[in-house]
Amino acid sequence: MLKKDYPQQILEKYRSELNKMASYSGDRKKYRTLVSLLCSLKIQGGGKIAAQIANDWRQLYKNRPAMMDELKKL
Repeated sequence: MLKKDYPQQILEKYRSELNKMASYSGDRKKYRTLVSLLCSLKIQGGGKIAAQIANDWRQLYKNRPAMMDELKKL
């Protein structure tokens, strides 16, 4: 499987796609989905990357209270 052969590349692609998704404002449902995807990234061995993404979002999107609230659930 690709996961076994290219784990780092897959995690970086995941990071890129999540950041694209987060760059657009949304509603709480969208933010829940993003946090859920971050949780699945943690489960797949990307715990460190998930934490980095969450910290980046806390700084970049601090003016999005619903997102900050959902990130607290991580």
